[in-house]
Amino acid sequence: MSYFTLNDSRDTATITDKTLLWRMLPYNWTGPDENHPPYSFSSYPLTPYFQDNQVKFLTPNTQYKVFMTYTILLDSQSQITCNAVQVGGDMWILDSPVYNDPTRDFVGREIPCTAGEATYTTYKFGRQQGTPIQTTLSYKIDNYGDGPMTNGIQQIDNVYFICVGVNTWVQRFDLSSDDLTTWAANANSYNDYLLGQSLSGTGDYSLLSSPFTDEQTVLGDASGVDIPDGSITVNNRQYSQVDGGYICDDDLMKGLSPLPTGNDNGAKIPVLTYHEFSDTVDTQYDLDINKFRDDMEWLHNNGWYTLTETEAINILTTGAAVPDNAVLITLDDFYPSWIGEGDSNLNAIQIMEDNGINAILFITTDNVDDAAWTVLRNLDHNQFALGAHNVKHIADNSLSYGDLQDQINTSKSTIESQGQTSVRSYAYPTGSRNSESLLALRKAGFSMAFNFGFEPANTAGLVIMEPATRLTESSTDGTLARFNFNRKEIHPQNAYNLPYELTSDDTVSYKKPQNS
Repeated sequence: MSYFTLNDSRDTATITDKTLLWRMLPYNWTGPDENHPPYSFSSYPLTPYFQDNQVKFLTPNTQYKVFMTYTILLDSQSQITCNAVQVGGDMWILDSPVYNDPTRDFVGREIPCTAGEATYTTYKFGRQQGTPIQTTLSYKIDNYGDGPMTNGIQQIDNVYFICVGVNTWVQRFDLSSDDLTTWAANANSYNDYLLGQSLSGTGDYSLLSSPFTDEQTVLGDASGVDIPDGSITVNNRQYSQVDGGYICDDDLMKGLSPLPTGNDNGAKIPVLTYHEFSDTVDTQYDLDINKFRDDMEWLHNNGWYTLTETEAINILTTGAAVPDNAVLITLDDFYPSWIGEGDSNLNAIQIMEDNGINAILFITTDNVDDAAWTVLRNLDHNQFALGAHNVKHIADNSLSYGDLQDQINTSKSTIESQGQTSVRSYAYPTGSRNSESLLALRKAGFSMAFNFGFEPANTAGLVIMEPATRLTESSTDGTLARFNFNRKEIHPQNAYNLPYELTSDDTVSYKKPQNS
């Protein structure tokens, strides 16, 4: 999808689709050298351009002088890039569908706020005003990294709500069309926003409890419902209110079955993640195979119960009882060292078999050759469940809607075909995810998914996704929270204190002591 074109001399940009304007924050950033390789998107201190009371969009058929262009790397694994074009001062435009929707992934970036500006306790219906902004400055765009995961910018019709703190939201407006005004500033219910458009889609509607995905559950089938007049748009999806709930004409919201529920058992379990193994510790992820053997033997000899995938799903999503000393072991990506391919001394699965360890193996399907599929296919899939880790190990939050669904659905179908087993669990590559990821997993029929926790933004205004040290908490209410379970990544820095990783429930990552 193209948002703008450049003329032959590359000095003029013509907007071809509604395009979000970005601001380059100062931070003493002078830009890369002219012949630089593409830098990661997070290396650029960009934030959506908030001008007065609006989110600034550029409209089609307008032209802007081009001052410079860069190529920005959106995902290092797949080398997905986009063009970044400076169109004046600190103003930039990006040619990517992900970064032209303000609701997608802008946690940790900034919004200027004015002293005395109104704040709201929520972006949803029934909101109340909170304490006004105290100081004129730029505030970090915040989000909830756990639970159902609310992205830091939410949209209802032409109103954008931006989270600048816990239960603290400010408003900005989309005024890019002549007929859009700030009329909805005080709208606070479905009927307040209702503009009169009716859903245009047809098909197998699902009855939803809410148009807000962080609290939304699937109530049942609504395929025969009469479509009422009127709708609202929430995060670019149209919803209409019907008896008992809401319907939505987006395919991700159709043909859904209610997720299993249960009594809240308050369960908290450690979920550990390993990656690659080697004879020596070489990188951030390579763990000495002998240390892994020590870990698995220690679990076996000290009474730890390693859960199967089925047991973990039942505990975390339906409230099943938790065995004493329960732990879930997971492996990510797939490497030859899992199966002794090329070096029989590097065989993590054999080590787990020798110690009676159960695990979920999260597979990046492009990593697996025919010989490896044969090994994975012949495993005991009760002991070693196969989960999905997308096709190419691309960060899910860097993908367009279509590409995201393709990565998720293709990885699932490939593993089920090649591994001859059902796929019920998913792990986000690098932990990167957003609300769209959770919705796509629900649509694809997954039972649960795992991240790597969430850490606050650093002083440069960027987001750091770090291995968390919290235990994994159950979600039994049928919401999307089951697609955002936390895990603890085990790597050379923290692998030498396994008892701590199994029991700690704080937010301070353990660092391996020097010389230990």
